Amino acid sequence: MKPLTRKQRAKLLEKNRPDIFSEYSKKAKTIIDLIINKYVEFGLSELTPAILQVDPISQKGNIIEIVKEFGGIDKFNKALEDIQKYLYAA
Repeated sequence: MKPLTRKQRAKLLEKNRPDIFSEYSKKAKTIIDLIINKYVEFGLSELTPAILQVDPISQKGNIIEIVKEFGGIDKFNKALEDIQKYLYAA
């Protein structure tokens, strides 16, 4: 079986798990979408906390403001882990 592209993985995540990030604010969901778009464009290396310093995500606020939208750094890190987990789920 041919491996899935990053774009295909992102589309499957969107299709199969639309409620996965329902616990987050609207702004946090927008940031998650931007993170996933960066993943599609540049790869798995984008799924780190450093992504908050990259445009267009950095335009949504400073690091502290963005992390607050997720309910703190631990919840932000969990969101990144969940993104990675569900992108590569069987």
